[in-house]
This record gives sequence, structure tokens and C-alpha cells, in this order.
Amino acid sequence: ASSGLDVYDSKSESFGHIPIQKNGISTIFSDSRGRMWIGSNTSLKYFYPANPKRTVSVDLKTETDYLIYTIYEDHEKNIWVGSNKGLFVLFFDNKNNISVKKFTSNQQEYSLSSNDISSITEDADKNLWIGTRTEGINLFDKKKNRFYNLKKI
Repeated sequence: ASSGLDVYDSKSESFGHIPIQKNGISTIFSDSRGRMWIGSNTSLKYFYPANPKRTVSVDLKTETDYLIYTIYEDHEKNIWVGSNKGLFVLFFDNKNNISVKKFTSNQQEYSLSSNDISSITEDADKNLWIGTRTEGINLFDKKKNRFYNLKKI
């Protein structure tokens, strides 16, 4: 058996297989546009359930292997990706082209507290909260492009 994702098609009552190289899947997320996202030890991909054999690989523009821990969609329909190499946000234009912005910890006052991002959520006031595996929670100020760390919660 190869690693990857098996997708059940209820119409044909059969399974399709989406191969994922190396070590398998770490997270799956469904967004508001109907895409299913797959995060793994080496890649980020998405597909539409109506056509699971056509997957799209997303280049996070990182030079080394990474592990995707979490995927989240904010109220503006941007896709946020938490990994062991930092935080990524994916922006889609009207032609479905993707641009990627990366945030990392650089030990400066308003940077992420850690590159090991384990969770992402947005509260009712549309504040984005970033959980790390070892360095607490970060509140992201989108207007100022700053992170505020709350280590002692």
C-alpha cells in the first residue's frame, strides 16, 4: 500500500487514491470554496472532491522539508498554514493564482514567538490567534503586520 489519501465516491461506490510522497498526511482541511487541503511531511496540496485525481501542489517557497501541522481559512478566505518552519498565508487572485507570504520567528519584538506553529483560529472580532508548540500563543495584528506573544496563559 502506498501512502496518501483514499477518497470514497458514493456515486460509483468506489475509492480513489491520492498519493502523497514520504511519511503520509498530517492534516486535512475543507475550505469555504469546496477545496480539500492535504498537509503532509513534505507538501501542501488541494483538490476538489468532484475531481480528486486532479490535485494541485502549492509551493510554499521553503528550501527545506517541512511538516504541515494545521490549515485554517480566515473570514477573508485566505488560507493560513502552520508548520514546523513558520506560518504561511496563501492569497488567491480572481484567476485562482496563489501568492504566498511567510512569517517566521526572528527573535524581534513583534515577530512570531516560534516557528513551530500547531494551531490557528480567528475569534468573533476577526483577530487571528496562532498557537505554537513551545512558545505560547500569538495574536496577529493584520493592520500593523505584528505579532503579540502571550506566553503565560
